[in-house]
Amino acid sequence: MEPIVPLPDVLPLPAPLWLLEFLLVFTFICHLVPMNFLFGGGILAAISHARGSKSENHGRLARRLFELLPTVIAFAVTLGIAPLLFVQVLYGQFVYSSSILMANAWFWVVPLLIAGYYLAYLLRFKWDSLTGMRSGIVWVMVLIFTWIGFIYSNNFTLMLRPDVWAAHYFANPASGQLNWADPALYPRYLHMLVGAVAVAGIWIMIIGLRRKSGDVAWSNWAVAYGARMFMHATLLNVIIGFWFLVALPKRVMMIFMGENMTATVLLFAAIVLTAVAWVLIQRASKKPDSRTPAVAGAVALLGVLAMMAVMRQQLRTAYLAPYFTLDELQVAPQWDVLGLFAVTLVICLGVVAWLIKVMMRAKPA
Repeated sequence: MEPIVPLPDVLPLPAPLWLLEFLLVFTFICHLVPMNFLFGGGILAAISHARGSKSENHGRLARRLFELLPTVIAFAVTLGIAPLLFVQVLYGQFVYSSSILMANAWFWVVPLLIAGYYLAYLLRFKWDSLTGMRSGIVWVMVLIFTWIGFIYSNNFTLMLRPDVWAAHYFANPASGQLNWADPALYPRYLHMLVGAVAVAGIWIMIIGLRRKSGDVAWSNWAVAYGARMFMHATLLNVIIGFWFLVALPKRVMMIFMGENMTATVLLFAAIVLTAVAWVLIQRASKKPDSRTPAVAGAVALLGVLAMMAVMRQQLRTAYLAPYFTLDELQVAPQWDVLGLFAVTLVICLGVVAWLIKVMMRAKPA
């Protein structure tokens, strides 16, 4: 039985397809960096807090990370709006369908986000007075955000599988359910989560390199610790990435195995650049007072994130190819509106850059 897919919106798109695809990938990259800091940073902060009773270094690191997390959450949420909107513009009939099929779980995202945000602020401003309750609050906050990430992974895998929508609906038509049966869901989610820990390791390195604490010994420890977290998480993620690749449907997997040269080259380049970043960060772990290998490794990792964002779009295109291609959409560019959008985008990016500069200059409380 052929799956029934809703027709795309009859209103023409106000911009060329290539531009909307570019903006989808670009804004997702902008969201990806703080989102990784949030997930990975929260996990490492919780681990450091648990070890803080026996290690002063971990205790100081946990406090520093929880001072920064409310700001990171604000960046992640704000920068996540645009890519979600572009997905809805280009693939609305798929993402709306999967959201409806998830029903209750999707409705829970906003309340969970509000709760997690509140707990982050509570830890930021009431750290000392929380005492015995602090440990529980730390782990509840981390679990809330990791669960939100799992809900999103469910939605963005279910939207790619119109072939299972009918069975998914009839399994629980009243309140919907998560996409438990998809074999690619679990490695995809773990690949994101462990990758976030690796990126957070770079974040900790940057905290140490800035030496704002006034304690050179602690700063060097932070650089070395962040480097180790990156290295361990990256090695584990290589294994998970291979699992993710083989869990894909064969026709989708093969675009990275030679059937699509662009996708294949991107995958190979991402692997090579990951290895380069790993070697550079390993050097930084041995010379925590040297900025060059750490900064070069961070730049290489940013390149890997950009490649992964592009491959994510290629993966989505390959999954949906039997049901839909973007060239089916009608386009009627509105250049005056696009001009206004471009000006607004540049201003917003400037404001975000200024906010990051202000945050980087701020000293720890």
